[in-house]
Amino acid sequence: MPLYNPAKILRDTIADRKNNGPISDEELLAGALSAYESYREKLLDDLLLSNSLVRSTVYMSAGVLITFGYIDVAEDIFQIYPYMIHPLQAIMSRIPEIIPIPAELKYMRNRSEISEILKWVKNNKAFLQWDEQNGRYFLKKDNFSESDEKKST
Repeated sequence: MPLYNPAKILRDTIADRKNNGPISDEELLAGALSAYESYREKLLDDLLLSNSLVRSTVYMSAGVLITFGYIDVAEDIFQIYPYMIHPLQAIMSRIPEIIPIPAELKYMRNRSEISEILKWVKNNKAFLQWDEQNGRYFLKKDNFSESDEKKST
């Protein structure tokens, strides 16, 4: 396993916040899947009107799921992000290390700027390939990927 794995760091951070004792990756994943499935359907179309507990639960469980290769939850993370309080936003600061968001989009934070990240995620989701060993996604298009480029240098 590489020395730096942003997915593992995010998993551990979230697990530490949720529990008083150690928790395995399997238990964390099972809990996140359960929470995401039960709370996701409670989100309202207008996120501002959604209950903050519902928003926070979907946000945090999606944050765990993204670290296990569940790219379909990425849109929820970026849609809910502007509605989160600072401590929860800070926890998710590793997401741009996990998903290869273009540099010009990485530091966008307000609702209108986040829509640019959402567009990028929607347009590139099919080309994002999960790499568990490195704890991140690589953009793979036309038989070429960022990981191929890194291997050749």
